[in-house]
Amino acid sequence: MQPDGKRWQLRRFGFATREAALVDRSRAQSLLELAGDDTTVGNDIARMLKDTKSGRPFPDRDSVVRRVRAGLVASAAMTLGDYLWQWHASRRKIQPTTLVSYETHIRVHLVPHLGHIPIDRLRVGHLQSMFDSISDRNLQIDIARCSDDVQVRASVRGVRRTGPATMQRIRATLRKALNDAIRTHRLIEFNPAAYVELPSVQAPRARVWTSAAMQQWKETGLRPSSVMVWTPEQAGAFLDHVEDHDVFVYPIVALILHRGLRRGEALGLRESDVDLEGRTVTITQQLTTVGYRPVIKIVKSYAGDRIIALDASTTTALRIYQERRERRQADAAWPKTGLFFVQPDGRQWHPEQVSDRFERLVARSGLPPIRLHDLRHCAATFLKASGSDLKDIQEVLGLSSITVAANTYTSVVHELESERAKAEAASALVPRRSGAVVGTSARHPQEDDSGGPPGTRTPNLWIKSPRGLNNPNLKQRSHLRKRSLKLSSMDLRHPLGARMLATCRYLERERPRVQLRGVTAQLSRKTAQSAGVRWGVISCIATTRPLHLLCANEA
Repeated sequence: MQPDGKRWQLRRFGFATREAALVDRSRAQSLLELAGDDTTVGNDIARMLKDTKSGRPFPDRDSVVRRVRAGLVASAAMTLGDYLWQWHASRRKIQPTTLVSYETHIRVHLVPHLGHIPIDRLRVGHLQSMFDSISDRNLQIDIARCSDDVQVRASVRGVRRTGPATMQRIRATLRKALNDAIRTHRLIEFNPAAYVELPSVQAPRARVWTSAAMQQWKETGLRPSSVMVWTPEQAGAFLDHVEDHDVFVYPIVALILHRGLRRGEALGLRESDVDLEGRTVTITQQLTTVGYRPVIKIVKSYAGDRIIALDASTTTALRIYQERRERRQADAAWPKTGLFFVQPDGRQWHPEQVSDRFERLVARSGLPPIRLHDLRHCAATFLKASGSDLKDIQEVLGLSSITVAANTYTSVVHELESERAKAEAASALVPRRSGAVVGTSARHPQEDDSGGPPGTRTPNLWIKSPRGLNNPNLKQRSHLRKRSLKLSSMDLRHPLGARMLATCRYLERERPRVQLRGVTAQLSRKTAQSAGVRWGVISCIATTRPLHLLCANEA
């Protein structure tokens, strides 16, 4: 029934047979039956049927059923853009920062590229085309930044690239929205976001600002990695510089550097959370930003809700700061924020203010640059170098998994002096031949072209001395495999037998045509004390003739 009280009249033509017309009428009736007693839904379906031109099939019944069950208008095809904005407005039980991230992905990427596509017709190819367009845009930005034209470079100044990690988060947003469209709204049955291929994301490796890295940075202006860590000497020099130039930022920097707090955790500390008598701080909340607006919220994870002990140096810095702040609180205009760290006028810090002041302090100190968050990497690195295990680092830093502590925050400790000493100790456990020590170069017998006899060329002392012949490690070497060479009858404890083995092995390497197995079989018939074997071995040492000829002469 139309709004004016008249009945809907559905007219279609162009059927080849009467049976085809009956089939089309049955489909229309089955769609109208979906409305039941709901007049509004019935009018929507009737309008949809009337708007379908003759010769074109009616909409799929299953898709209409899903739309009716979801409470959507049956006669209008919902686009992905419309659905994403409705989905975003329905999100309530999530963090504000996550909600802002969803809004950015929808507004900047998903709606411009895919918003016009009906949600039930979205395919993997549409998503792949979007990410290919984003990659092409990144390439254009890189080319423009390297252009010789000043105007071209100015056109991309301040324009941010969309990196692989951001692409992964965009796909995660779309995948979550489409999963809700499947499970909650029953709009679709297939989630193409789960099958699109994207480049893998690898976290950057942290590097220490060694002297070589600093020299490269001074010459080229490039950092070895986006995540850099200071040496203990560099960190100490920076703390001295901050203490002399910014007394209100100094305790924040000292706390993050020594105890590994996140920026938001340090700025979110309340006065009641800092116990200088007991030398502990309790971390339960953080001061972060939503967009650019600072907000207070709970810590990042359950593991982040923790109590950490303070060292003497950090406790002294916090006590001096507290006394300075209390003297300023005598002013009646001092605001009551309840936070421990505040600006010189008593107002709460904006997180970006602290980061900006930190970068200016780093630039003025003359030290190589790092980010404020990299102080947290420094804290983990120094903890590991001082003897703390990964479990200790996990608890101090408030990490949810010990794997994160192992892979992310201690990847640079091998570059510190404390770890270098451990490496030297481990290397010293591996036995080497004479001359292969640190700071010397061992010469291989084949590299010696002095022309002397083989027995005097080799730097391997055990060949010239019988004292090492019973060493189990030496017996494992290829030239002492008695079973494979059938030398069981040789007296290896005798110096003559040892030198004979070494000579045979040397000649086998120098002259491949020497058949060592056959020669040793002939020599093994004699004893080490016999004159024939002694003559044959001495002849081998004095000449480079093949052994089988020497044995023939001896015979």
